[in-house]
Parts: sequence; structure tokens; C-alpha cells
Amino acid sequence: MKRILYIDSLRGFGILLVVLGHILPNLFTDIEPYPNTNIWIYSFHMPLFFVISGYFIYNQKDYTINYTITQIYKKTIQLLLPYLTMSLFYYMIYNGPRDPFNFLWYLYTLYEIYIIILFIQLINSMLHIKKSIILYIEFFFVYIILYNTVYIKFLYTYGDLLKMMPIIRYFPFIVLGITLKKYNIIAYFLRKKYVFTTLGVLSLLLFFDNCFCIIKYPTQNYNDVFHPKVFEAVIEILFFWALFMKYSHSLKKLENYFINIGTQTKEIYIIHYIFSILLGTPQIGFILIEANKIIPYSSLIIQILISIPLAIIMIYLSLMVNKILSKNKIISLISLGHY
Repeated sequence: MKRILYIDSLRGFGILLVVLGHILPNLFTDIEPYPNTNIWIYSFHMPLFFVISGYFIYNQKDYTINYTITQIYKKTIQLLLPYLTMSLFYYMIYNGPRDPFNFLWYLYTLYEIYIIILFIQLINSMLHIKKSIILYIEFFFVYIILYNTVYIKFLYTYGDLLKMMPIIRYFPFIVLGITLKKYNIIAYFLRKKYVFTTLGVLSLLLFFDNCFCIIKYPTQNYNDVFHPKVFEAVIEILFFWALFMKYSHSLKKLENYFINIGTQTKEIYIIHYIFSILLGTPQIGFILIEANKIIPYSSLIIQILISIPLAIIMIYLSLMVNKILSKNKIISLISLGHY
């Protein structure tokens, strides 16, 4: 498939947000500085990745059983293998109690969703189902089934062994990505000035709302598809989607930077944990808090000024490690899912 440059660039922006999201907590003390940029980042950065994955996850080609098995094998190598090996690795070097399989949870969640979508496509191919309305009915019933798995006694008693909650949380964003791919009319409207401007204003308001915690919600997750945080995430995603679609090509150097890291997001995501775990600088939190007493809201500015250069350094270090690991086929296979 021919690469879509603005989506590669959007991926790069997304992985920068991921790294920032892991750096910022390490810059603070237990006393949370006000405002907090991380709340805004976490409001949409992972949903953005699931929307991008959804854009490429579904296609109209005919699926056979053999092809489906081949795809499952590929995704097992590309996603599940590095998830298992590197999660255990990070668990061993992590200083403190933590579920070993919470590291790199995105890879496992995406793997499970890939399997679900593959079987939907196989069934539709075997039954010669082509109508979009049937596809969305299938998505609806899959979501209902997933949503109700939390009430299964076995999972309730022994824990979420299959880690269903992230799938429930992010499956609607996969469907949004599929919708963006299927209906070009959405891209047409996103290019319209009044739509883009409206999304931009709403996105800016949401930025300040999240950073300054103006509106408080009882929960901060996406388990309920009708939760306000879901709509916030969709607005932010559509705005940045439109922004990169319209303007990323006009800033060539910035676009090239984002494209470079955007084509290596899986590798950066896996490797950057090494540096994220090792980075522990809570002293900076005291500086932020004290500066905020002198200059109102300066902590927001300092957070950005400190975290962005650190994130860029961490990304390039991750790319350097990626090059080293890629020199050995076995290590590259086990750690990064390259084959």
C-alpha cells in the first residue's frame, strides 16, 4: 500500500505525545503542579493511534481461511511476540510493584482487535457481505459482546486475564478510523474552512479545560462510549487529522521529522520505555511549583520547554537502539517483531 504522508506525519506527532506523556510525570513531585499538560495529552493521544490503526485495519479484499491464518501469524510475530518479551524485560528492570503485562499494553490490545477484525472480514467474505450497514451492525454487536465480558464470573473472579477493558475502551476509535477510510466525504468536510476553524476553537478550549481542570468528570476513561471524554477525544483527533491533512506538507522540515519518526512508531514505543523508566527527576517538580508562585501559570510553559527537548532526545536515542537491535535478526525478531 502506498504510504500516506500526512498520516505518517500524524503518527510522528502521536508518538511524540506518547513519549511526552511518559516524561512529564517523572518531572513532578507528589505535589501536582498546576496546570498539568499531561491531562490534555492523555485525553486523546492513545485514541489517536487506534483511529490511525483503524484507518488501515479494514479492507474490501476477499479473505480466505489460509489468508486469515497467515495474517494472524504475521500479527503474532509483529505485535504479540515483542509485547510478551519486552514486557517481561521491563518488569525485571522496573523498580517497584507492577503488573508485568501492563507494559506495552497497546501492542496486545491492537493484536486482539486485529484478530476480531480479521474474523469479521473472513465471515463477510465467505457470506459475500458487502453492504456497509451490515458491517456497522456487526461492529455494534461485537462491542456489546465485549462490553458484557466484564460481567463474566470467571474474569470477575480471576481478573481480566484477556485484558478486555482496553479493547472495550478503544474499539470505538478503531471503528472511527475505518469510517474515515470508507467515507472520503469526511475528509472533504474536514478540509472546509468553517469545519476546520470550529474544530480548532473547540480543540483549544479543550486544551485549556484539560490543563486547568475546569470541568471535572467522575471518571477519566473511555469505558462508556457516551462518556464526555470520548467526544473530547474525537474532537481533538478530527482537528489534528484535518490540521496535518491541510498543512503538514507546507512545513517541509517539520513534516520530514514527523514522517521519519512516524514510520518507526512501534520501535520507538517499545524502546523508549528503557529511558522512560531510567528518567527520574522529581527535583524539577519543585522548580515548577516555586516558579508558578512567582509567575502565574509559568508551570505550563516550563513543562513544555523542558519536556519537548527531552522527548526529542529520547526518541532519537530509541532510534539509535533500534538500529543496534536490528543488526541481529534473532534479537530484532524477539524484541521488535521484525522478520
